[in-house]
Amino acid sequence: MTIALCASLIKAHHALIKAKHQLEELGHQVILPWTTELIYQGKMSFKDIPQFKKKHGPKGVTRHFNNIKSADAILVINSTAKGIQNYIGANTLMEMGFAHYLKKPIYLLNPIPKISYYEEIRDVQPIILKGDLKKIKIDS
Repeated sequence: MTIALCASLIKAHHALIKAKHQLEELGHQVILPWTTELIYQGKMSFKDIPQFKKKHGPKGVTRHFNNIKSADAILVINSTAKGIQNYIGANTLMEMGFAHYLKKPIYLLNPIPKISYYEEIRDVQPIILKGDLKKIKIDS
C-alpha cells in the first residue's frame, strides 16, 4: 500500500521519518510531505522552512494534495504539539478532508485530540491505530 504521511511538520519531523522506516519495513511505500522529504534528503534544514514557505506558498499544499490523490491511504502522525496531546493542525485537517473526499482510508497514529474541531476530525471516520502501525494492512 502507498501511504502519504501528514503531520504538523516541524513538530513531527522525527516522528514522520520514524514512521516512514517502520512502514517500509512492513512492506508499504511511503510519501513524505515536500519539506520533510527535502530535509530527509539533506537538501534543506529546519531553519530554511520559513523562507521555503514564503517562496513556494501554496505549492506545498497542492503538491501534498497530489500525493494524497496518488496514495492508497493517509497516515496522520498526530504527536504532541503546541501543548496539545495528539495535535492535528489546520493543514493536516484540510488533508484529512481531502482524503475523505477521495474516499481514501485515513489512519491516525494516536487518538483524536481534544480540540475545538474534534467532531470534524471524527466525522471523516479515521481509523485510530493507538500507536501500532502494524494495524495498517496492505490489503485494506
